[in-house]
Parts: sequence; structure tokens; C-alpha cells
Amino acid sequence: MAPSTIVPCPAGTTDKEPQDQRHSMDPLLLRRSRQLDSEGWAVRHVDLQGPTLRPVTAAALGEVLDIRDRGDRTAMAVYQHKYGILAEGSLAGWQETDSAAEILATEFERIWASAPKGITGATD
Repeated sequence: MAPSTIVPCPAGTTDKEPQDQRHSMDPLLLRRSRQLDSEGWAVRHVDLQGPTLRPVTAAALGEVLDIRDRGDRTAMAVYQHKYGILAEGSLAGWQETDSAAEILATEFERIWASAPKGITGATD
């Protein structure tokens, strides 16, 4: 099974509507995207906030494992403060959640491509 990506859909939508959903203008609302492995564990996640979809988290399991393997607690704290904490445990059953829908991997990659730069303020 290929990795899945999930995002919450605004209330009142159905799985037959377009998967690229945008929240209302509420600055507190989050659009959460998760890339899951074949067992339903998060590999990467991005949270976008408010009407401008400003990235507020962008964590990747590979990066977390690299830092963990180096045993650098300070680096881990810095990473988690900057990019967020990756969900631990299986997210199996997300399909039954009314506020979630699957998106294409290409859509997740588009979201992911700019999220870490948006957090750090880096430009190309």
C-alpha cells in the first residue's frame, strides 16, 4: 500500500467534493496534512494556519530519526520547537473521521515543498 496523505475538510463537505479544501477566514483554523506509511504511522506532517495557510509545523520522521540517532537532545529540542512534533502511533481509522479526506501525493508534495521554508523564512 502506498503512503496516504490526509487533510481535514471543512464542516459540511463530502468525500465527493474536491479534495483541495480551504478553511474559512478564521485565523485559528488549521489545515493538517499527514503522509502515512503502510501501517498508518506519520512519515511527515504539515499544519497550515489561517486564511493565508501559513505553515506552523513541518516535521519529517527521517529528520527526527537522524537527530535521535546522533543523541543530540539540544538539536532535538530545537527541531521540535521550530518544526513541531511528529505524531507517534498509528493514525489507522482516520478514514472514519468526518473531518478528514485523502489527497493525492502530488498535492502533499506541493504543500510540503514550501512549508519548512515558510517556517524558517528562507527564500530560494
